[in-house]
Amino acid sequence: MKILSILSVAVITMVSISSAIADPKNKKIAVLYDSRMLAHDTGINHPEKPERLTTASTAIRNDKGLIKHLVWPTIKEASDETLQLVHTEDYLRLVASEVEAQERDQTAYLSTGDVVISKDSDMASRVAVGAVIEGVDQIMSNNNVAVITMVSISSAIADPKNKKIAVLYDSRMLAHDTGINHPEKPERLTTASTAIRNDKGLIKHLVWPTIKEASDETLQLVHTEDYLRLVASEVEAQERDQTAYLSTGDVVISKDSDMASRVAVGAVIAGVDQIMFNNNTFTAFALVRPPGHHASADRGMGFCIYNNVAIAARYAHQRYGLQRILIVDFDVHHGNGTQDIFYDDNSVFYFSVHQHPLYPGTGSPQETGSGKGKGFTLNVELPKGSGDAELINALNSKLVKAMDEFRPEFILVSAGFDGHQADPLGGLHYTEKGYQEVAKVLSDLAKKHADAKTLYVMEGGYSHDNTSQSILAILHALAK
Repeated sequence: MKILSILSVAVITMVSISSAIADPKNKKIAVLYDSRMLAHDTGINHPEKPERLTTASTAIRNDKGLIKHLVWPTIKEASDETLQLVHTEDYLRLVASEVEAQERDQTAYLSTGDVVISKDSDMASRVAVGAVIEGVDQIMSNNNVAVITMVSISSAIADPKNKKIAVLYDSRMLAHDTGINHPEKPERLTTASTAIRNDKGLIKHLVWPTIKEASDETLQLVHTEDYLRLVASEVEAQERDQTAYLSTGDVVISKDSDMASRVAVGAVIAGVDQIMFNNNTFTAFALVRPPGHHASADRGMGFCIYNNVAIAARYAHQRYGLQRILIVDFDVHHGNGTQDIFYDDNSVFYFSVHQHPLYPGTGSPQETGSGKGKGFTLNVELPKGSGDAELINALNSKLVKAMDEFRPEFILVSAGFDGHQADPLGGLHYTEKGYQEVAKVLSDLAKKHADAKTLYVMEGGYSHDNTSQSILAILHALAK
């Protein structure tokens, strides 16, 4: 059977199968959907493309008349043993070999016939078979499941005991030169990355994926073409070892600032991919600079050039068809750029807990969104001197309840550490223990609603050692 044929089995929209119904009034439809199927890349003009699945899955999730009837089981990749119920061992070896030979973003034809393959085609096809197997199991083991909708796509945890945390770091981000006395300096990352690598209790839990610079196409998921041209032009005008301010706001730029900023965006994209592709990686931490949450679609400000977390949200929506994404921002400053980008968008829920009054002056509780996005922005202001108790209370009393209604499929965290009691730019009194408690609350939310999928993205934090210890506290919470 061809890979293409296996995939087509997984996208049958309705397959009725007889089963014993224990309670006809409570019968369920199991929908088998796993985003790893989208990784089977057939090229731009091929008719068998990821949109076949994302369009169908989106329609199903948005049909309010179906919600109460659906269950969404977890899917595992099919083993060699399962595949050999039909296919020969030699054929499995051939597929694995020819797929493995492909470079990332390269496609070719399988030698046995007219089937386009790419780097992740074997994995995606095994998930498709796993969906069918899970469908059979659901019908045979669950008295109230009578109909299966096959759409294959999510991130199943293959082995909870072997879960990994992806750490996204690349030394090219150090090239963003802000000058001698600027607080947003390379040491923010080097101190944190060194502390992580030296923590023996974390080593076995971590993976360090490769990062690519983000393309214009990726940046334009959020930013305007004119703004990208402005950044490129003003950065290019700098001499080596010279710094200046970006014309749109209070952002220092230098010769390599655009490149470093694109690597930062590439890091969050790699984080999303790791969580969505890798069975055992469902949390990630992006150690990035420059930060991003103050940048809007056409303006850099507040040390931020590109909005890393906003681009990650749009990418997760476009690439994986995710319809409900939560962004949690606990930086001492309100993320005005992120709020502005999603203010009229009901697919992204933006929650911020921040000091008030403080730069940039936005983030009032009265700012709740507009149009379709009304009610999908939630701001909590904390007075100077607030500490861990106030932070955790904001999450438990405001965010947790709101998420029971929103039910996020993926959680992004704008992780700013300038709320730490020792940070020079803020006036809050958070501690390492407080940040660890935040991670526990968010982990519980993610496990309840999002199959644990959580990506932390570094924002502020200018007391290097305290930021590093706070990051370690979060990573240890994620590793448990």
